[in-house]
Amino acid sequence: MKPLSRAFARLVLLFFALGIFFLAVNELIPYRTLGDRYRVMDTAYWIKNTLRITGIVLLVNGGIQWV
Repeated sequence: MKPLSRAFARLVLLFFALGIFFLAVNELIPYRTLGDRYRVMDTAYWIKNTLRITGIVLLVNGGIQWV
């Protein structure tokens, strides 16, 4: 396998860093729940899901490009 070029390696590391960042921010946002069924009250649910999905996609994309 040919080693990664310097620019491509930076891109892969950027994907990994952004993925970890988005997952960390996702964990910092608390859920707000209502009642016994734990229904989420506000839009933080959508923000958390978007951050989590974006972080996972970036990490997977970086891993695929690494290989």
